[in-house]
Amino acid sequence: MTALLSVLLALSLPSALLCLLTPLLHRPPFAAVLTRVLPFFIPSPDVSAANKDNKLHSALSRLVQLDYAFPGLFPAIGFAILAAWLTGAAVGAARDVFLQRGFKGRDLLKPRRRSDHFIPETMGLPAACITILLLYLFIPFRYVSPSTFSTADGGLSGATRAAFLYKGYYKGYGPHLFTALPRPSALRINPRQIAENLGVGIKSVAALSPSTQQALNPDGGWSGDLAGRADLPHHELAAFLGACLSLSSATMLGFLDDVFDIRWRYKLPIPLVSSVPLLVVYYTGGGGTHVVVPGFLKSLIGGGLIDLGPLYYLYISLLSTFCTNSINILAGINGVEVGQALVIALSLVVNDLLYLDERAGEVGSRSSVELVGRHLFSLSLLVPFVGTCIGLLYWNRYPSRVFIGDTFCYFAGQMLAVAGVLGHFSKTLLLFFLPQIFNFLLSCPQLFGLVYCPRHRVPHVDAETMGLHPSLAIFGAKPQKGLQRGEGKAGFKASLTAVILRIFELLRLAALVRVPEEEAGSVDLNGIKGGERSKSAKGKGRVIACTNLTILNAILVMRGSRPRPDLARADELPILAAEFGIPVPSAAQPSSTTTTTTIAGTALSAEDEAALRRKLRKLCEGGRSSNKEGAVKVSEFGLWVYVMGVQVVGSVLAFSVRYWLAPVVFPHF
Repeated sequence: MTALLSVLLALSLPSALLCLLTPLLHRPPFAAVLTRVLPFFIPSPDVSAANKDNKLHSALSRLVQLDYAFPGLFPAIGFAILAAWLTGAAVGAARDVFLQRGFKGRDLLKPRRRSDHFIPETMGLPAACITILLLYLFIPFRYVSPSTFSTADGGLSGATRAAFLYKGYYKGYGPHLFTALPRPSALRINPRQIAENLGVGIKSVAALSPSTQQALNPDGGWSGDLAGRADLPHHELAAFLGACLSLSSATMLGFLDDVFDIRWRYKLPIPLVSSVPLLVVYYTGGGGTHVVVPGFLKSLIGGGLIDLGPLYYLYISLLSTFCTNSINILAGINGVEVGQALVIALSLVVNDLLYLDERAGEVGSRSSVELVGRHLFSLSLLVPFVGTCIGLLYWNRYPSRVFIGDTFCYFAGQMLAVAGVLGHFSKTLLLFFLPQIFNFLLSCPQLFGLVYCPRHRVPHVDAETMGLHPSLAIFGAKPQKGLQRGEGKAGFKASLTAVILRIFELLRLAALVRVPEEEAGSVDLNGIKGGERSKSAKGKGRVIACTNLTILNAILVMRGSRPRPDLARADELPILAAEFGIPVPSAAQPSSTTTTTTIAGTALSAEDEAALRRKLRKLCEGGRSSNKEGAVKVSEFGLWVYVMGVQVVGSVLAFSVRYWLAPVVFPHF
C-alpha cells in the first residue's frame, strides 16, 4: 500500500508543478520553456509540426483562459497535491519523536495488542502546520500573479480577460501575450504624497486631473501609502490573512487542549477566541446580516428579509464553536474524525464548483462575478485542506498508526467554518453538518447531565470476535441526590430522562438494560415506581443503564448489536453485579505474583474479575451461546464505512435541500 501511494504521488507531482506554474505560463521565460517541454506530455496522433503547434497553442491558451477566469484555482490544486504528499511524509517522520516526548496512548478497540503497545497522539499538529504554511505560500500565487487585477483603474474582470484570450487577440504563445493583455496601472496614485509635495490639503488634490496627479507623483505612490497597490484585492487579501490567523489560533488552542486535557466546561468557549479575526474581517467586508424568511411569512413581516444585526455575528461565533466541537464529539474509531472532515470538505468543494462560470455576469450565466469571487476564496482554503485530509487519513485509517488528537479537530472545524463564513454561505454550511447536528442532539441528554456521561463513550469490543457492541452509561456510576425520592426538581428531571430514553428506544437510537424488579413500591433510577413500571415498561424490568447516546452506538443498535455489560470497564463491574444481584468476590490481598484491579475501593484479582465478567455474560445472554449462527457482528472498519455512508447521505440531502427545497420554501424576494 505504501509503495502504491508513493507511485501515485510521484505521478501527481508533475501535475502539481504545472498547476502552480499556470499563473506564470504567459510570462517569459516560462512561456519559451513550456513551448519546448510541453509537447513531450501531449500525445498526438499526427506527427506534423503544424498540428503539434496547434494542439500546444490550444492547450496553453485554454489553461491561461481558465486561470484568468478563476485566479488561484490551479495553484490551489497544486498545493493540494503537495499537502497530501507533505502531510503523509511529515506524519510518518514525526511519529517516533512524539512517542519519545510522551504523546502516546493505547487503542481501546484493539484488546489483542500488548499492554505496552502505544500509538503516537496529537499527530494532527504536523498536518495543521503544513496546511497553514502552504496557505502562506499560496498568497503570492494568488495575489501577486498576473491574473490578479481589480476592475479599478482600467483592470478587467476574470470573465473579460478570459474572453480576450478566447477571442484570439494574440498571435502565438510567448512573451507577446504578456504585453498584449490589457493591464491596469501598476501603482495607486498617492494623494497624500501629492498634497505633501504641493503643501496643500488632501481635499485640494481631488480637484486635480488624473494626468496632473500622475505628473506630480512620478514614483506612483511608492512612499508607503497604506492604501497600497491599485491592482490588488486588498480586502480579499486581508480576509485570507484573517483566515490564516484564525486557523493558527485554533491549532494552538487545540494543541494546548491535548497537552493539558482541558475540561469540557472550559473547552467549549475556546473556539470563540479563534473566531475573533473571522468576525472582524466579516464586519470590515460589509458582510450581510440579513436572513431570508419563508414565503408564507412575507405578509406578516412586510418583506422577504430580516436584519438580525449583532445577532448574526453571534451566530457566526457560535457556528465556529459548533463546527469545531461537532467533529470532536463524533469520534472514537479509527479514521472517523478525518473521514468526516474529508467528506464535508469535498462536499463544499463541489458546492463551490457549481458557482464557477466563465461567463459570470453575462446574460444567461448561472452565476455572478461576486459569487465567483466568494467561492474561489472558499476553494483556495478547502482544496489544500482536502489534500491534507487525504495524507493524514493514510496514517489514521483502520488500523490506525497515529491518533490525531484534539488539535486536528479544532483545526478542521475552524477551517470549515472560515471557508463558509468568509465565502458567505454560512447557512448552507450547516446543511453539510446534518450528521453532526443529529449526533449533537442525540448526545444532549448526556452533555447536559440528564444521563450519566462517562469520559469515553466509544463502543465496546469483544476480544474473541473483534465485533463491536454499544457501550453503556450506567446510572449507578453517578447517583444523584434526591433521585430516589422522585420528588421536586430531581423527580422532574428523572421523569424527563425516562421519557427521552424510551423515545430513543422506540426509534432504535438507544438500547436500555433492564433487570427484573419484584418490589412494586420501589423507585428505580429513572424515578418510576414499580407499579407504574409494570404498565409503561410492560414488565420488562428496572432500567439500570442505557447505551451511550452517540451516532456510533446508535448505528450499532440499528444493526442489531446488543449491549454487553460484561464488556464494561473494570471499575463499573461491581455496580453492574450489584444491580443484577451477583455477589462480588472477596478480594485477596495483592501480592507480587498476583495481578489486581482496584474497583470502588475493593481490589479484585484478575481471576475474580474474569469470573465476574463470565457471570454477567451468561446472565445477559440467558444461557445462550454467544457464537450462535447468524449473530450480528460489526467490525471497527465496518462501523467506519457506515459512518462515512451516513456522512455522504447527509451531503446528498444537503444538496437536495439547498437546490431543490430551498427555492420552494424561500422564493426570490
